[in-house]
Amino acid sequence: YNKILRPFIGIQYADLNAQVAQELGVEQTKGIYVAEVVEGTAAALAGIKKDDVITAINGKVIDDEYPFLYQLYTFVPGDTVKLTVVRDGMPKEIQISL
Repeated sequence: YNKILRPFIGIQYADLNAQVAQELGVEQTKGIYVAEVVEGTAAALAGIKKDDVITAINGKVIDDEYPFLYQLYTFVPGDTVKLTVVRDGMPKEIQISL
């Protein structure tokens, strides 16, 4: 339809690696660190919080081979996906509608 539609969840984030994880004080070295959640977005409505670490989308680990945006852009707005999130050292699953 002459448009490119990209899913949006409403976060600002940093890609994790060993150095970034150490600077942020998190144990995970793969995934993304949520620096900010935009109010009223899908992320906020799903319960994503600042300082969460998202490690997988639908069970596929976020890493250098399959980065966050690469995985996110395989979906379209309106899809529902399951994010694996580490909060306070504990993993949890969060469903989010893109």
